[in-house]
Amino acid sequence: TFDAYLSTDSSFKEGNFETSFTANLRYYDQNAPIEEPEKKWGAILDMLYTASYTGENLSTRFELGDTTIDESENTVSSLTRRGTQLSAQYKNLTLKGFGVMSEETGYEIEGMGLAFNANDHLMGTSLNLDLFDERMAVKAVYVRGGTKEEDTMGTLSEIPEYKGDVVGLIFTSDFFDQLFMTEFEIDSSN
Repeated sequence: TFDAYLSTDSSFKEGNFETSFTANLRYYDQNAPIEEPEKKWGAILDMLYTASYTGENLSTRFELGDTTIDESENTVSSLTRRGTQLSAQYKNLTLKGFGVMSEETGYEIEGMGLAFNANDHLMGTSLNLDLFDERMAVKAVYVRGGTKEEDTMGTLSEIPEYKGDVVGLIFTSDFFDQLFMTEFEIDSSN
């Protein structure tokens, strides 16, 4: 048996532009047959490429690889999957979009997750507006997609449907420097 790992973590910054790449690769070989999900030869365990631009009023960020989607508590929260995510912020308005595989990220996943098929991918967008010097925010979220596996994506569900969409509207406020904060979320799923 031969088992080797290779890690890389690199970044580059020039003015307002910054890019980085992190990856962990694995090479595995043995004379005996290998059981699933193990694979002979090389595999990408995880990887993430990011590119961002930060200006005075405008900032953008692009992620490709094992990205984490975090929109709201009841729509998509801390979901790490292979795919892409893009965000753009102009002053107090932020627009985000993402497309990721519905399968859980891991070395058995092949591909970059760039296909946008609602049967085995999750796709979504959000629009966030900060008001009153970021003391209040209004956010709208839309997510659609599905999975081929019997994976409920971290939720408890007795309904055997694995495809649908969700729309969320979130209001948050913090007018008293974290002494009294409010969050209100209303969602509709289909």
